[in-house]
Amino acid sequence: MPPRAAAASTRLQQQPRRRQAPRQPLSLLLAASVLAVAAVAVAAAPAAASVPAAAGSGGGGLMMAVTNRDVEGGVVVDADEAMLYTQTAAECRAACLNASSAGCNLWIYCPSPSGCLSGGTYEYQRDMRRYRQCWLKTDRKPSNPSTTWPRRKNSRDQVVGWMSGTTEPNATDRAPADSTWNKCTCRADYSADGYRFKGTCGMIQNNYNNAQFSCIVTSDCRNPSFWVNGVAYDGCSESHQCLSYLDTDLDGKVLNNGDWTYVDSPDDCCSQCANTKQCNTWAWCGDPRGCNGGQLFRFRQCWLKQGDPGSPAPKNGGYGNSTGWISGVRQAWIRD
Repeated sequence: MPPRAAAASTRLQQQPRRRQAPRQPLSLLLAASVLAVAAVAVAAAPAAASVPAAAGSGGGGLMMAVTNRDVEGGVVVDADEAMLYTQTAAECRAACLNASSAGCNLWIYCPSPSGCLSGGTYEYQRDMRRYRQCWLKTDRKPSNPSTTWPRRKNSRDQVVGWMSGTTEPNATDRAPADSTWNKCTCRADYSADGYRFKGTCGMIQNNYNNAQFSCIVTSDCRNPSFWVNGVAYDGCSESHQCLSYLDTDLDGKVLNNGDWTYVDSPDDCCSQCANTKQCNTWAWCGDPRGCNGGQLFRFRQCWLKQGDPGSPAPKNGGYGNSTGWISGVRQAWIRD
């Protein structure tokens, strides 16, 4: 080999090779894309409808969810792997909409600073690292409208911390009925203590004239907790799965000092409403950046109210106009 060629060959051999950048997993790339446009989607979303639906809606209409519920489905974005965290449940829902091309029609969000269960069957210790995690999933909506969907992973009386919803167009999401300790069914429409209740439990006077969280049950209840004037009552579980409206603050007569009532999750707020006489509407601030225009002290505030559960009144001109607030309605304490 000629001297010049040999020298050139030596220089080439001594040059370090360029390292190729590692290839990112598809879920990471999808998550990055979702995060980049999630905030834009929330800001640019059209105003929600001004009239509530009978149950939750999917991709269009009201932004609705069920508290204290994890759901089954194939994983579209693994929040552990992709480190997908959002500030609010509404932003997690927007991330699912942005990932619809990948099949996302279910979202699961951890709103509780105390964390959420990691998903094991026998787990009872919440993982604080789950706080603000946003999981995106896909599941085929059943053709039979009577089939319960989305498919919940946890029982209604198991506290998991997660909340979830669907973006499936024309889907109807709903929370299960209140559960009694003896697995009895509350009457669909009954009166007690001068108010009406539609299939829900409340703090009702028992046979010792003390308030007990219970409901009047149907005749097939074999072992009711107590009887009052020949009417059967059964005690109820204090944990719930509650239908809720995202970015919405429902109005009503205030029953508590919300400025001094702080709870860790929307289902905690819903439970406080269920255990408070005359409460049928609640609102919880779930945005760590604050509510009512960024007021940081509002974060985790829980307001208990009495309104018209058949025709709830959202503040600020309609549903979806109160960023960070999560509200819900209980069909309880309805004036005759």
